[in-house]
Amino acid sequence: MKALLYAYNPEYAKELAIRLIPFGIEAIPCSETEDILAQKCDDESPFHLIFTEKTEKDFISKLKEKYQTPHTIVLSSKDLPPAELKELVPLGITTVMRLKNQPDAMVEEIVQFIVSHNIRSNDKRLHIRVQPQPHETATASVFLKKMTRFVRGKILDISAGGFALLADDTLEISLLTPGELYDNVILSLNGREIKTVAKMIVRRDVIAGFKFENVEPKEMLEIASYIYNHLEDNYRRKLRAMMNDN
Repeated sequence: MKALLYAYNPEYAKELAIRLIPFGIEAIPCSETEDILAQKCDDESPFHLIFTEKTEKDFISKLKEKYQTPHTIVLSSKDLPPAELKELVPLGITTVMRLKNQPDAMVEEIVQFIVSHNIRSNDKRLHIRVQPQPHETATASVFLKKMTRFVRGKILDISAGGFALLADDTLEISLLTPGELYDNVILSLNGREIKTVAKMIVRRDVIAGFKFENVEPKEMLEIASYIYNHLEDNYRRKLRAMMNDN
């Protein structure tokens, strides 16, 4: 599920976007009007939701006209005057949410809104996956208690739900058992180590798929931050290309 997030504070928008990733929401933060209006839009809107802190009538009208997104949510740091609310109603605003100082509290309200309004996407995957770039260091080590050794390899892709491992050794990966829970899994993402728990779901030749289990909030935030950085890089490249085309 994709969402467009227009906020005056880029760092706050980034924190929101990172914390929405574990819920399967790819939020694209924008703080410049040009960034939003430069987004390509074909017959179908690329966004399921639009969150905007900017409430100018002309701006919201352009957003609605360009994207035809069914749900537009106004984020406000204060209670809007009745006159301003009255102007927003004809624009098809779904609701107004009060901005919270803590991003976690804001994310909780957003997720509750999505669930209560039964907003769904056509994405087949529940989680957003990214693939490490060739120049990156992205590895995983899975500890085998019975052998007292690690099975090591490269991470092919990773999401908030799990990761795919390309093992360094053909023999070692054969020691892993599908369906087994491994409580000592170490991810190394560009020098940042994350220790977690994962269950092996499938194994094909030297590739194994793992599902995260009971990830601690701190570790999940690290994983989500890594995913966000990839999404942001991709978005910036696309945006520069679109601006050049224009």
